[in-house]
Amino acid sequence: MKLRNQEKGKYAFGIQGMRNVFRNNNGFTFIESLLVLSIFLGVTSLFPLVYQSFYEAEHHFHPLKKTEWELFLIQLRKELHTSQSWSSHNGRLSYFNGDREIWIEKYQTSLRRRVDRKGHEIILQNVQEIHFSWHNNVLQLEVIFLNGDQEVAKFHPYTRKE
Repeated sequence: MKLRNQEKGKYAFGIQGMRNVFRNNNGFTFIESLLVLSIFLGVTSLFPLVYQSFYEAEHHFHPLKKTEWELFLIQLRKELHTSQSWSSHNGRLSYFNGDREIWIEKYQTSLRRRVDRKGHEIILQNVQEIHFSWHNNVLQLEVIFLNGDQEVAKFHPYTRKE
């Protein structure tokens, strides 16, 4: 009998508690709404910072593209330094190194080097567009990579003084 009274009390307390919840029609107070709004604004204001951090981290973890570009420039400058008869047409650069004609041209998404129109040496990857142009006797190379990055390099013809 004693157990039944305790069960009745718990049951009665549960219903009575439910009645109190349904009787409270106040909803959120203005201060509660301001607190929730300030927390929401604080969290959403951090999104641009987090996004920028991920973007910068991605560039720090992918330095190979920049290194590949710099190595390509070093190799091309060294080769152009000892060559003659530079000419650019149709997105290709050709020059003579001794008696060999060397071509630098775009092939699919790569830049390749060919000697006497033979061979297939990849010297730069992930290339979308390439442009060779002459400005004031200076050869200018513009490369647009697949990710949208753009690089520009200038080459001055070497003249031997005798």
